[in-house]
Amino acid sequence: MKKEVLMFLSNGYADWESGYISAELNKQESEYKVRTVALTSDNVKSMGGFTVVPDYTLDSLPAQYEMLILIGGTGWKDNSAITPVIEKCLQESVPIAAICDATTFFG
Repeated sequence: MKKEVLMFLSNGYADWESGYISAELNKQESEYKVRTVALTSDNVKSMGGFTVVPDYTLDSLPAQYEMLILIGGTGWKDNSAITPVIEKCLQESVPIAAICDATTFFG
C-alpha cells in the first residue's frame, strides 16, 4: 500500500508548484501517493484557473500520512485554520514542506 503525502491547497494556490511535486510522487514506481487537503469540501480554484475537488478536509484527515506540503499562492492570509494540523505534524515529527507564500505563513 502506498504512503500518503498530503498537499494543502487553498483558493488561489499556485498550481505549477503542486504540479512538479505531484508528478514525481505519483509515479507508478513511487512508494507515495498524493492526496489533496482543503479547508472545506468545496472545490478549490488555482491561480491558473484549475478546479480541484479535495480528497480531504481539515476535519477528515487520515490518521497517518508521511508528509504535509503547503502549496504557495494568494490565499495564505486566510488559512489560520490549518495551524492545528501543522502543530500536530510538529508534535508527531511528520515532515512539513512549504513553498513560496506558504513559507511566510509557516514561519
